[in-house]
Amino acid sequence: MKKFVFLLVALFSLSVVFAQDISYGLKAGVNYGATKTTDADYNASFNPVLGPAVGVFAQIGLGEYFAIQPELQYFPSGSKQVDDYYFTPYDDGIDYDVKNSVNYFNIPIMAQYMFTEGLALEAGPYVGFLLSAKSKGTVGGVDVDEDTKDGFESMDYGVGVGAAYALDNGVFFNLRYYLGLADLHKEAEMTETKAGEVGTADFKVQNRILQFSVGYKFM
Repeated sequence: MKKFVFLLVALFSLSVVFAQDISYGLKAGVNYGATKTTDADYNASFNPVLGPAVGVFAQIGLGEYFAIQPELQYFPSGSKQVDDYYFTPYDDGIDYDVKNSVNYFNIPIMAQYMFTEGLALEAGPYVGFLLSAKSKGTVGGVDVDEDTKDGFESMDYGVGVGAAYALDNGVFFNLRYYLGLADLHKEAEMTETKAGEVGTADFKVQNRILQFSVGYKFM
C-alpha cells in the first residue's frame, strides 16, 4: 500500500515540475464490474453490477505526446450474489439473493500517451478510500438491509489501463479497466465450501471494474 501512495505522489510531483500545459475538466459515466473472490472452493457467484461514476480531473501536459492526469472520482463497486449457500455452519440450500453496494472516493493518476490525433492510451495506479458499504436483498426468504462497512478495509489500491478519444470541442470518451490488488475483506468468515465442509474461509475479495465515461475538458 505504501508503495502505491509513494508512486502516486511521485507521479504527481514529477508532472507538476515538468508541466508545460495544464487543463481541467469534468467526467461522468458508469462502472460495470464486481468484487471478485479468488477462492474457487468458496461457493458464491459474484455477478457484476452497474453504478454511476462522476469525477473531476487535471490534465498536465508534458510535451507533444505525453501527459499526466490525476483525478478525483466517486467510484461505485459491489456485486450481486445469487446462491444456495450462506455464511453459516448449518446445512446448505439457503437461498441467497443479495446486492452488495460498496462506494469509494478514488484517486487515479494516469500516464497518457497521445497515440494519434485525438486518441490517448493510458495506464497508472489508483488509491480508493471507502465511503460506504451496504447489503440489501433476501436470505432464506427473509429481507436483509445491512450496513457492512465494518467488514471492509478502509482503503483499496490497484492499477488502471484504458484509452480516451477527444473531439475538437473538448468532449471526450474514456474506456478504462481497474484491476484491484488489495484484499477488501478485513477478516475471514465461517462459510461452507462446495463439498459441504465448514471452516474459516481463506480467500481474497478484490475489485474488477470496467468504466465508461464521457467528459469535457475546458480549453
